[in-house]
Amino acid sequence: ALLNAFLPGKRVTGYACNRKGNPLRYKLNGLHVMLIVATAWGVLSVRFQLLDPTDIANKFWSCLTVAFAMGFIGSVGLYRNGIHLEDNETEKYSQCSTADRPTNPKPSQQDLHDWENRSALSHFFLGQEINPRLGPSISKCIYTWWVPRTFY
Repeated sequence: ALLNAFLPGKRVTGYACNRKGNPLRYKLNGLHVMLIVATAWGVLSVRFQLLDPTDIANKFWSCLTVAFAMGFIGSVGLYRNGIHLEDNETEKYSQCSTADRPTNPKPSQQDLHDWENRSALSHFFLGQEINPRLGPSISKCIYTWWVPRTFY
């Protein structure tokens, strides 16, 4: 998370928009972050022998289980966040607003009918919000907190 926050990267305007119709902004530095993390892993495991270079392969099923649990917990959190939206914030559209269509038209009768007749399971898998945002990137927080605990 810190690398992503502090490493330079090209800032671009995305295609999807927030609820106010403003295109989302992204910083493209993922490749730099990945290279630094991979290099640090290699140096710590080969040069200083602080980490076992086969940890990921040896603990594959543990890593997969933790990744599944994190994804499920995050999905439940986003679902609960979507349930507690006010009626004027609920997005009952069939697609999100985009740079070429920054404001959604009123939902059609078909959109409203489909929304009202969805089961809770459908709402969970299809989402309550088109493009949910939880402040700064929640994935950065997850990676910072959960990933180190996966290996030890």
